Amino acid sequence: MEPRSSWAPLELATILLLAPLLSCVYPASPGTPVACYPNRPCQIPLLSRNPATLICPNAPSQPGRVTWTYINSSEPGSKAVLLVGRGAVPLSGGSLGDLQSRCGLSPPHLSIRPATVRDSGVYICQVGHNTLAYYEADVQAVDKAHLSGKSIGVSPLPSAFQEVGGQHWELFTLWNAWEGCNRCGVPGERRRLGFCYARPVSGYQPPAPCGLSAARGQQHPARGPEIALESCRVPCPTDSPYGKHPRLLEYPGRKFVPLDNPGTLLIETYLVNVNGNVSLKCPGASVYTPVSWQRNSTYVTRGELSARRGSAHSLDDLTGGSVYRIAGVQKSDQGVYRCYVAQGLAGSFHLRVLDPYGRGGAAAAGSNAMGAVWDLLAAISITSAVLVFLSFLYTYCSQVRRHQVVHW
Repeated sequence: MEPRSSWAPLELATILLLAPLLSCVYPASPGTPVACYPNRPCQIPLLSRNPATLICPNAPSQPGRVTWTYINSSEPGSKAVLLVGRGAVPLSGGSLGDLQSRCGLSPPHLSIRPATVRDSGVYICQVGHNTLAYYEADVQAVDKAHLSGKSIGVSPLPSAFQEVGGQHWELFTLWNAWEGCNRCGVPGERRRLGFCYARPVSGYQPPAPCGLSAARGQQHPARGPEIALESCRVPCPTDSPYGKHPRLLEYPGRKFVPLDNPGTLLIETYLVNVNGNVSLKCPGASVYTPVSWQRNSTYVTRGELSARRGSAHSLDDLTGGSVYRIAGVQKSDQGVYRCYVAQGLAGSFHLRVLDPYGRGGAAAAGSNAMGAVWDLLAAISITSAVLVFLSFLYTYCSQVRRHQVVHW
């Protein structure tokens, strides 16, 4: 059953008319470069497979007052659907139900964990009949991301030009500012994100994320986002522990925006058999946050892992290295793995490797063999005792019978 929209046509038209005046300077967090131009809705690119948080500014934090509505702008005639907030009903099945199941309200902001390409569309934050935020979101496929950087010897993508409908377009990458170094006092890495944007070569029209241009009929060739890596080394501050300062991200030409804090410290123990696979997921980490890993007392970088040919250890670049994978686990992989989000310890994973066919297995087999020997000896002893007893009983019975015959 199709969900019924709670928006009257006049109310929706009013929102669409007022939208260009709203949210022109409001950012999305964490880590999204916001392309908000005067007299236009706030257009934002996001990356799939990573969490997204949409900010509803100046909204009350009391539960129940804020609502978030979604419109699938890629499908003509799509109705506004209430995702979360007062009056929202469960949406069963389909892409809308899937989107709602991944949405959460951290009053008054909307979080999507994780975002998918199908989540592209319009998101509206409202309190009563007042619209406080209006986003046109383009979720770009991180699986198509182009990785570049000197450490891996790959150059960024150049701009591309094409003709669509008699008009010449330029496809280019709009870059975030470089994030902070993921470690201090030792060699580390830093990253910046780039998103696919399109703009006409002639005339003045502000660039827009490629997906939003495609939604307006401008079919551009496939071009994904970019992730650039760079080596870095920064000193640790002496005034306070590194990572205690508020984490900020600078949008190109815009103000600094605070990022979400990492989650609660996670401590887990993994028991894995030899030749098994294991994935260690760092809580609170994503492609938008500086993430680093430590194996026992040694820091681990993506460049070092890439340099080791045939290494079974790898970091998931598409989620910013938030997942540490080991394929074909060996005894030498046993130890403690720690992950840090913006210099703060977020997770500690104790990996223990079990070898059922190694020395422990042989000892167990030997112990079982000795147990079987002792069981056999015990059975022989009991059998011998029973035979002796039966022999004695037979002899006794024979003598008693003979004595009875002579007396008769």
